[in-house]
Amino acid sequence: MWSSLLVCCSLLLSGPSFHGAAMSFYGEGVHGAGTYEDTLSHLKQSGGRSVNFVIPWTVDSARGHTIERHPTETPSDAQLRTNIRRAHQLGMTVLVMPILLLKRSEAGEWRGKLHPSEPTLFWQAYGQFIEHYAALSESEGVALLSVGLS
Repeated sequence: MWSSLLVCCSLLLSGPSFHGAAMSFYGEGVHGAGTYEDTLSHLKQSGGRSVNFVIPWTVDSARGHTIERHPTETPSDAQLRTNIRRAHQLGMTVLVMPILLLKRSEAGEWRGKLHPSEPTLFWQAYGQFIEHYAALSESEGVALLSVGLS
C-alpha cells in the first residue's frame, strides 16, 4: 500500500496536470446547490478535467489522538465511490484528499501543527485512516491520494 503512495507522489511530480476544482461533501442542495452529480457535470462543462474530493475527519484538538468521521461532512464510502465513478464517467481525473479538522483549538493552534498527547495512539489511528482511503482509492482507480505528514 505505501508503495502505491510513492507512485502517487511521483505522478504528482511528473504526471498529468490537474485542471479542475476541489469538492467537499457539505450536503446536497445546501445553499441552493444541486446534487453532487450536478456539481461534477457543471465542473466538466466549465472545462474542468479533474476533481479533488476533500474528505474531512476530525481530531478533538491539536493534542488529541482519536480520529473520527466529521458528523456532517464526511461522505460515506458508498457516496464517495459513486462520485469517483461519476467523475470517471465524465472523463475526469480524480484526486482524493483526506484531511483532519480540529473540533476545538486554542489561540495559535491549527490542524497543520498537531502535537498529540498520545503520539503512538494518534499515529495508529492516522495510519488506519489513510490506509482506508488508500485502499478505496486504489480500488476505484483514483489517480492521486494526497496525504499530509509532518
